[in-house]
Amino acid sequence: MRRVLGLLLLLGLAEIFTIVFVADRIGAIPTFLTMIVTSAAGAWLAKRQGATAWRKVRQTADAGRLPAVELVDAVLVFIAGLFLLLPGFLSDIVGLVLAIGPVRKLVAARALVVMAKRVRVSPVAGTVPGFGFGGPSAPGAPFGRPGDSTTRPGWVRSDDIIDLDAEEYYIDEPRGEIGRG
Repeated sequence: MRRVLGLLLLLGLAEIFTIVFVADRIGAIPTFLTMIVTSAAGAWLAKRQGATAWRKVRQTADAGRLPAVELVDAVLVFIAGLFLLLPGFLSDIVGLVLAIGPVRKLVAARALVVMAKRVRVSPVAGTVPGFGFGGPSAPGAPFGRPGDSTTRPGWVRSDDIIDLDAEEYYIDEPRGEIGRG
């Protein structure tokens, strides 16, 4: 924890030094305007690339696959946008470099390797304990491949499933009266 706090203090001091250095070279007002423009560009970039990244996360999850790569990419887009929003030139450089797709893919690959060493994977192919993914599946078969014995948990019988649309469902009795004889 001390290491992280020391690093943050060092980065803050480096940002202040860089801002003072740039202001000495080009002037205070151009430096201030440059920081505002980079923050606005960072907000725009984070919104644009972030929406695309989260759409990929949803598409992968809807396809029944664990969206690990897509999720790491979305988090890195968020971090890039955060760096671009922070005032300062060093954080802007880091944010811009992280916003470049190929660089982000390299960082994501490295992050996935590091995370894979720290995550315990279930013996069932493609599952991570506690995340609710039952392995490769198709839409409509959330518990496994269609047709195999894991398509539905054993405690769910086919006659237990009642499919209702919102228009078809209504309560005949007022609340509090159900179950009273």
